[in-house]
Amino acid sequence: MGYLIVIIIVLGMFLIYRFSDRIEKNMPWLWKNVAQPIFNYFFVISVRKVTIAYFTTMAGICVAFPAIQFVIDKDHNIEAAITFNGSSFDWAAVIIAALLTIGYALYIFFEAHHNKQNEMDWTKYDNVMVQQYGDKSIYVEKNEGQIFVGNTYTEESFSAFSKGSYELKEYTPTIHPAIHRDEVDQIKDWIEKKASDDRSSRLALLYGKAGIGKSIVMHDLLEELQSNQDYLVLGLKSDQVEFVDTEVLRQSIHLAKPIETVVEEIARKYKRVILLIDQIDALSLSLSSNRTPLRSLLKLIGQIQHISNVRVVISCRPYDLEYDPLLDNLRIKNKWELKEFTNDQVKSILSENGCVENMSDNLLRFLGNPLHLYLFLKVKPEEQLTDPLSTDLLYHQLWRKYVLDDSIRKVNKEQLLALFDKLVTTMYKRQELSVHIREFETGFSAELQYLFTSELLLKTKSNHIQFFHQTLFDYVYARRFTEQGRDLLKELRGQHQGLFSRAAVKSILTFLRVQNHIEYIHVIDQLLYAKDNDGKEQYRYHLKSLALSNMAYFETPLEQEKNLISRKIFNDKVYMDVLFESVYMPNWFSAIWEIIECKGGWKALSQGYKEKAMLMCERTLWRHANVVLDKLDTSLNFGDEEDCKYLSHIFQHYNLDCGSDKLITFYNKLVKSRLPLEHIHLLQNIMKVDPDFVCQELIKNIRLQLQEKDTKYIHRIGINHEEEHLYEELLKHHRDKGIQLLVDILTMVYDNTKFELEGSEIYNSTEFFSFRRTIAEHFASNFIEDAVNILIDNLLKDVDGEKVSQYLSEFSQSNHEGFVFIALYVYTENPVKFKDDIFDIIVKRSVLANAPSWVEYQAVEALKVAYPLWDDEKRKTVINHILAIDDKGEHILFKDAVQMRLQWGHPLLDIDLHKGKAFYSIPKEELRRLSWTAYQEKQRIERKFKEARLKNERPSSMSTHMGWTSLREDQGMKMSPKIWHKSMLAYTNDPMDWNKPSLTGQCHLFRAVVAKEPDKFIDLINTALDDDRILLDYPKAGMQGLLDAGRLDDAVLIMERILDIVHYDVNSTLRGFSIHSLLLALNDIPKMDIVPEPVFRLFCNALLNAKEPDEDLHQTDKDIYNVGINQTRGNAGYMLVACAKEKRYKEDIFQTIESIAETASVYTRAAILLNMATLNFLDKNRNVELFKKLMHDFNPRLMAMPVHNYNPLVYFVNYAINELLEFFSHAADCFECYREQVVILWLAWAHNDRDERVKIFLDKMCENNQEARIALLNFLGTLDQRINEEAICYILHFMESQFDSAEMGEVCDNLFHNADKWRDDYQMRVAEAFVASPLSKHKLTTFIEFLAGYAIKDPVQTLKWLEQTLVNDIPDDYFIVNHVVDVLIQSYNGIKSFNDSSYQNILENAMDLIDAIMQNPSNKYLITNFINKLDNE
Repeated sequence: MGYLIVIIIVLGMFLIYRFSDRIEKNMPWLWKNVAQPIFNYFFVISVRKVTIAYFTTMAGICVAFPAIQFVIDKDHNIEAAITFNGSSFDWAAVIIAALLTIGYALYIFFEAHHNKQNEMDWTKYDNVMVQQYGDKSIYVEKNEGQIFVGNTYTEESFSAFSKGSYELKEYTPTIHPAIHRDEVDQIKDWIEKKASDDRSSRLALLYGKAGIGKSIVMHDLLEELQSNQDYLVLGLKSDQVEFVDTEVLRQSIHLAKPIETVVEEIARKYKRVILLIDQIDALSLSLSSNRTPLRSLLKLIGQIQHISNVRVVISCRPYDLEYDPLLDNLRIKNKWELKEFTNDQVKSILSENGCVENMSDNLLRFLGNPLHLYLFLKVKPEEQLTDPLSTDLLYHQLWRKYVLDDSIRKVNKEQLLALFDKLVTTMYKRQELSVHIREFETGFSAELQYLFTSELLLKTKSNHIQFFHQTLFDYVYARRFTEQGRDLLKELRGQHQGLFSRAAVKSILTFLRVQNHIEYIHVIDQLLYAKDNDGKEQYRYHLKSLALSNMAYFETPLEQEKNLISRKIFNDKVYMDVLFESVYMPNWFSAIWEIIECKGGWKALSQGYKEKAMLMCERTLWRHANVVLDKLDTSLNFGDEEDCKYLSHIFQHYNLDCGSDKLITFYNKLVKSRLPLEHIHLLQNIMKVDPDFVCQELIKNIRLQLQEKDTKYIHRIGINHEEEHLYEELLKHHRDKGIQLLVDILTMVYDNTKFELEGSEIYNSTEFFSFRRTIAEHFASNFIEDAVNILIDNLLKDVDGEKVSQYLSEFSQSNHEGFVFIALYVYTENPVKFKDDIFDIIVKRSVLANAPSWVEYQAVEALKVAYPLWDDEKRKTVINHILAIDDKGEHILFKDAVQMRLQWGHPLLDIDLHKGKAFYSIPKEELRRLSWTAYQEKQRIERKFKEARLKNERPSSMSTHMGWTSLREDQGMKMSPKIWHKSMLAYTNDPMDWNKPSLTGQCHLFRAVVAKEPDKFIDLINTALDDDRILLDYPKAGMQGLLDAGRLDDAVLIMERILDIVHYDVNSTLRGFSIHSLLLALNDIPKMDIVPEPVFRLFCNALLNAKEPDEDLHQTDKDIYNVGINQTRGNAGYMLVACAKEKRYKEDIFQTIESIAETASVYTRAAILLNMATLNFLDKNRNVELFKKLMHDFNPRLMAMPVHNYNPLVYFVNYAINELLEFFSHAADCFECYREQVVILWLAWAHNDRDERVKIFLDKMCENNQEARIALLNFLGTLDQRINEEAICYILHFMESQFDSAEMGEVCDNLFHNADKWRDDYQMRVAEAFVASPLSKHKLTTFIEFLAGYAIKDPVQTLKWLEQTLVNDIPDDYFIVNHVVDVLIQSYNGIKSFNDSSYQNILENAMDLIDAIMQNPSNKYLITNFINKLDNE
C-alpha cells in the first residue's frame, strides 16, 4: 500500500508537470487550488529553495552522525573531541556531505555566472519575471515571495501603471539636443488646476500633424508627471501596445481589477490620477479595421471622467479628431496644437550640430518639421544640401550615405539590398508596417544590427522591426521596385487595385518623376486613359485621382506635365476637378492659369471650371496671396456680379499675408454699400496692417444707420455677428484704436439721438434709455449698451494711464448723459484716486438733480464713496450744494400726473426727493456736526417720503419673482412660536403683491422650519389646531414638516386632529380644509414599509365618499391616467392600491374598490388600474375579477392603459387568459387601444403556448393597423438578447412589401439599435430581409451604424449588404454617407486577403463603391478626406 501511494503521488506530479497548460485551461479551479501550488513547489527552482535544502540535509547528517563530541569532567570542564571510527556509516556521511557541499558551490557559481550574462537593471522593477525553457514563464513576486506560473499574476497599482507605461517611457527624442516644448508645461499646469464639474473639463487633447513631435511631448510629460509623488500615471503608446480591449490591457499590465475600478480606488489616495494615451489615431479609421480597441479606450475614458481628480490627455492627428466619428464625439474643450519648430529653434539645433551657414526662411520653415530636421541632420555632415529641399531629396541622400557609400556601410551591399527587398516585399504583401525579427535574423543578422545602429530600422519591445518612419518604407519600396526594372502598369493590371496599393503607386510615381521623365509621363497617361478592348477602364478611378493629386504635390511642374494637361487633361472635367482641388503651390498655380489663358482665358471657362479654379485660388491664397491676387486682379471683371461673388467667397476663409494696399484696392472695387457692411473677412485681413482704414469703414456704417432712422423715435443701432467679431478683434489687437473708435461712435450716436429736457444741462439720449451695467466681454444684442460697458471695462483696466485720465476729463465735461455716466462710474470704482474729480463734478455741474436718471443715480453713488475721503471744508461745500437743489425738473416732468399721484398716495410732486436721496447717503451725525440746517432738512424730507423711496435705486430696474412669497428661511427659524402664531393670523391669502408674504409661501416656510426643529414647533401646531381663526393649511404644513423630520407618529396624530375638526367629512371646506391637498401631503406614506391605519382609513374614506368634479373638462384627453391621479378620488384609489404590500389590509382594499368599481368615473378607475398589478400580492385571482369590474364598459381610453411593470395585464396573461378573452375581443374592435394592447396580446400569445385564440386578435390588429405594427416592432426591438424565434418571424413578416411605408421603414431601421445583442443567425436573417425589402429605401441610418459593428466579425457579408442597400444610388444625406464610408473602409480593411480569388468580386464591388463616392460631387469629400489621410498621414 505504501509503494502504491508513492507511485500515485509520483504519477500525479508527472501529470501536473507534463499537462500543466491543459489543466490550467480546462480545469481552472483544480489548477489554481491544487495543481499550481504543487507545480510551483516541486518544479520551480530558485536559489532560496536550493539553499534551504542544502542546509536542511547537512543538519540531518550532523544530527545522525555527530563528528564532534563534548565531554564534561568532574571539575565541570568541557572537553571536545573529534571522533572518526572509520566505519562505513562514518565514511558515507563524510562523502555525502562533501558531495552536497561541492554541488551546492557549483550551483551558486553557475547562477552567479548566468545572472551576470543576463544582467539588467532590476531597480526598475518591483517584481521579476524569470526566463527559462518551457511553455510557461515563471514569475516571482519580490516583495512577498509568491510564485506564479504563466501570465496569471497580479501587481499593485503603482507597479502595474509603471510597467504599462514602458513603451511611452522608452520613447526617446531623435533630435539632439532635445527641445523643451512649452506644451509640456501648459498641460502640467492644466492637470494641477481644479477642474469644473463638467466631465469634459477633465479631458485634454494634444494634436498636430504627422511627424510634428507629439509622442516626444507625451514622453516628456510622462517623465515629469512620474517625478511627482502625488501623481499616479498610466501612459499608453497606442501604436505599440497590442490589446483587443481594455480587459486584455488590464491582463497585460497585471491588474487584479478592471482599470476603471482601479482608477476609482486609487484616486482616493493620490492628488491626481492621470491617463496619457499617445497616438490614439493609431486605432482610428484608416489604420485599424477593428474598432474595438478604440471604442474600448473611449469607454474607459467615459467611465473615469466623472472622478474629480482624474485627468486624461490624448494625442491625435487633426484629421482623426475631425473626421473619425468616435473621436469627434469626445467634444474636447482643452486643446493644445503642437506646431512646427520656430526658425529660432531650428537655428539653435543646427548650431548645436555644427551647421552654421545661413539659410533661407523657406528652408528653415521646411526644417521646422521634426521629421525633416531629423533627416537633414543625419545626412548634412556628409552632403551639401541646398534650398529647395524635399523629403524625397533627403531620402536620396540618406540612401547614398548608408547604402551606397562603402566608407560608411559596414556590411555587404548585396546582402543589405536583399534584406531591404525582403522587408518591403513582406510588408507590402501583408499590408503591415512591422514584421517579426525572427523571419530575418537568421539570414541577415549583421545587416539588421547595422540598420539598428544607423537608426534606419527600429525594434519594438515585442521584437517587431519597422522602418523608423512610414515614408522611409515608401521610399525604399519605390526605389527597389524601379531599380529592379518592374513595370508598374503591368503589376497593377495583374492584381487587385485596392486602397493599399496607393502608397506603392505614389512612391513609385514620385521616384520615376525624378529619375525618368519620359517613363513617368507614359505611366500617368496610361493610368488616365488606357482601356480594354471592350472599352472598360483598365485602372481604377482612385488611382487616377492619386496620380493627378500627386502631380500637384511637387513644387514646380515639369514641362511634360504641363503639355499633358494642356493636350488631354484640360478637356476632361473630372480630371481637371482633381487638379484644381490639389494645386496649392505658386508655380503650379501659375502653370494652370497659363493653360487657362491659352484656352481663352477666364471668360471662356464654364461655370464649373470657374468654381474649381476659385477653389485652386483659395488653396494657394493661404501662403502665396500676392501671386493669386495679381492674377485675379487682371483676369476677373469687377463689374460682373458673378465674378464679384467668386472674389467675395475666397476672401472669407484665409488670413492673407500681403500688403494692405492691395487688399484695400480689392475692397474698394468689390464694395457696393456700407449698409450693411460688406466683405468683413477682407476687412479682418486689412485690419492687421491698417486698422485705421477699418475704423473709418465701421464709422461709415454707423453713420449710414443713423441717417436711415427717424431720429424722433427710439431705435437701436445693430451689427451682425461677423461685425461683432471685427470690433472684438480690433479691441484685442489694436486696443487704443478700438477704444477711440467706440468713443467716436458713441459721440456720433449721442449727437444724433439726443433730446433736451427743460432745466437740464445734460442731454438725454434715446440710446441710453434702457441701459444696464454689465461686464460685457463680447458684443451681443444691444450694440450701443455693449459699447458703453466694454468702454468702461477697458478704462478700468488701465485706470492709471494718461490716456484714460484724458478721456475721463473730457467725459466729465460732456453734455451727453452716457459720457457723464461713464466718468462718474469710473470715479466711483476708484474713489481714492478720483475724490477731487468727484467733488468737482458734483459742485460744478447739475448731476444730483435736473439731470438724466442714470447720471443722478451714479452721482449719488459717487457721493457715498467719496464723502468719507474729503476734508470738512469740501464736505460743507457739498452739503450746501445739496441744500440748494431746487428740483425744477419735477414741475416739468410730472405736472400732468397729479391725479395719479393722489390715487396712489404719493406726494403731488416729488419735490425734495433728489435732495433727500443725496442727504440719505450722508450719515445723520455728519450733517448734525457740520450743518444743523441740513440735519433738520433731512429729517423733514424723511417725514415726507418713505425710507424705501430715499434709497438710491438703479433707474428702470426690473426684478423677477418665482414661487409664492414668504419671509426668508433664516427669519422663520429665528421666529418664536408666539410670533409664528401671530403670522398665521396675519397671512391668510395669496395676494398678487410680491412685497407681502403669502399664505402658500408661509406654509412652505413653516414646513421647512418644523422639519429642522420639530420639538420647538409641535406644541404650536396643536395650538393652531385649537385656534378656530387659523386656517388648517398651517397645521397641515406642520404635519408635512414632521413627516420630513421622520416623526411619523406625531404627523399621524396631527392628521387625525385635522380630520376630527372637519368631522371626517372629506368634502368639508371648514377653515380652508381641502382633502385633495391633505392627500398630496400624505403622498409619500404609501411608499413606507408600514402604512399607519388612520392614514389607510383616510384613503378608503376619500375613495368612497369624495365628490367627483361637477364638470368633465378632460373629455378629449387621451392620457386619463395622469388626470385620474391628480383628482381627489383618483389619488385616493392610487394610494390605496399602493398599500397592497400590507396583507392586513387585503379585505378592506378589495371591498372598497369593488364597491365603487362600476360607479366611479373613468378617471378614478384609471388611477386605480395604473399600478393595479401590485394587488396580485394579495390575491391574483380576485384581482382579475376586480379588473373586469373596473373595465365593465370597455371604455376605449381605459383599454389604452400604458404598458409598464405594474400594468396588471402583463401578469394576468400568464394565468388568466380565458377570463380575458372577452376583453381582448373588445380591444380588437377598438383602434384607439391598438398601440398598447398589441404588446399585451403578443405577451399573451407568447406565454400561452402560442394560443391560436389570442393570435386571431393579435393578427387582426397587426394586419389592419399600421400603428399596431409599429408599436409591436418597437416593443420587439427592446428585447435585446431575450428575442426569440417567434419575434423574429413577426419582424420578418412586417418587412414584406405589402407593409411598405415611410413610417414602417423608420421603425424597421430602428430595430438595428439593439440587433448586435441578438444571436448571430437572427442578425443575419433580419439584415438579409431588410436589405431585400422596399422598407430599406426609406431610412438606413441605424442599419448602417449596425453594419459598422458587424464589419468587424464578417466584413465580406457587410460589404454585400452595403452593396444591396446602395444598389440604386448613393444617398445625399451627409450622416448616412459618413457612416457608409466608415463601414466601407472597416469592411474593406477587415478582409485582409486581397490576393484570395474567392474575395475578388466583393473587393471589386467595394472599390466600385469607393470610386463612385469619390466621383460624387455632393459627398466625395467624405471619402477623399479619408484617402488624404491614408496617403499623407
